[in-house]
Amino acid sequence: MLEQSQVAEASRESTAFVKDRPASGLAQLAAFEVAYRRGDIEEAFAHVKRALALAPCDGQADMGLAQMYQMTGLYATAAHFIRLAHMLDPQNQFITREWIGTLPREERLPALTAFLQSNPPVSDRVLRTLEDREEDLKAQKSGECRVVSSTDAAEAPFTAIYGGNGNRPVAYGLEVQFNNKKRVMQIDTSANGFLLTTAAAHALGLQPDTAAKPGAKGNEGARDEYVTHVHSIRLGAMELQNCKVRVVKGDGPVANGVIGMALFRRWLVTLDYPGARLRLAALPVNPRAPALSADTDPDDEMPQDAYIAPGMEDWVHVVRIGNELLLPSSLKPNGPLHYMVMETGALNSTLSPTMGKEAGTLRATSYRNANPAATGTLYVTQDTPLYIGNLHLLPDSYFCTDLEYVSKGLNFDIGGFFGLNTLQRLTIQIDYRDDLVKLTYDPKRDVVRF
Repeated sequence: MLEQSQVAEASRESTAFVKDRPASGLAQLAAFEVAYRRGDIEEAFAHVKRALALAPCDGQADMGLAQMYQMTGLYATAAHFIRLAHMLDPQNQFITREWIGTLPREERLPALTAFLQSNPPVSDRVLRTLEDREEDLKAQKSGECRVVSSTDAAEAPFTAIYGGNGNRPVAYGLEVQFNNKKRVMQIDTSANGFLLTTAAAHALGLQPDTAAKPGAKGNEGARDEYVTHVHSIRLGAMELQNCKVRVVKGDGPVANGVIGMALFRRWLVTLDYPGARLRLAALPVNPRAPALSADTDPDDEMPQDAYIAPGMEDWVHVVRIGNELLLPSSLKPNGPLHYMVMETGALNSTLSPTMGKEAGTLRATSYRNANPAATGTLYVTQDTPLYIGNLHLLPDSYFCTDLEYVSKGLNFDIGGFFGLNTLQRLTIQIDYRDDLVKLTYDPKRDVVRF
């Protein structure tokens, strides 16, 4: 049912299952999966802990608990439960996929290749993700994206990216030098690393590290994408060498590609939208983690549980699914909690119908450019206050439409996403290592550009 987005029906059935068999670990696991899909973290935690207490030798219960620890930043704890889950249930396809990610780098590629060669019964979307990961591992080189400049901090101005009519900006980017050739890359808080279009890569003279992979299950025709490495990449005063870059077929207003901020998980990332500047600074040292040298590859780092440094106690712990950052949000103080995606690639902030209805009367609108991928009728809220983590935004209007396509992709119901019309007024500090975010609004620096 959940695969078909029949969340309400699945919720009713799991509730009846638990009521009929309250001492069943299987019933508690079913309720966990539904609560997780609904985006109810507290209830999901409760059900999976009950499932583990009732069925301590069920690998799926350990895997469910690992999922919860991952999304709350407890990566070392999650890795422990993933390994335990695989030991208990080594034939489970989902558990095996996650377990492969915990292996040392030299063991990861052969394990993933063997898994793919077994023709696992996974969806086309999952298969494509696994094949991309295999391609990344094959192209991986020692010492990737190492800082070679005299400074490991950076500051760079934003560059406005304009749409087809050229009248107003549609995104912000950063000027990046690829082997001394300047290109503007769109800022993306939901991506990791450098993503170039094929046209941009061709203009830069980049060649694939490996041959383009032919179309496989779920893909029509040959893949027009590949992985390559760039000898020198400069961002402000910082120079990185031997960086992996993914090249994909793409078009739209962003001509060159994106720079994913999750690449900078070793730094404190500040996106100062009112001042239109990026700043990268050193993160506080985690006393529980082993010391890292500049030569340590990120993939060789052992997972660590989130650390809250002194002075960061008021930062918001975000839910992280993949590279997506989901901020706890509500429309009223102590109101129903939702999780909204920080989306620097969207112009307008948008609410889901579930969250939007809490705002009161919704007005239908014929405007269709807020989110072309959204389906269903588009509505607008009126004078809606919004509470995002540590921040209270003054009443404003927000689009409201069906966002099931996003929730299904994440397997987690979202309350909406924050677009540039909201983010442009904030200074955003992100600690990707510990999944912490601080949002600051200064009325004296309020700027509206989008």
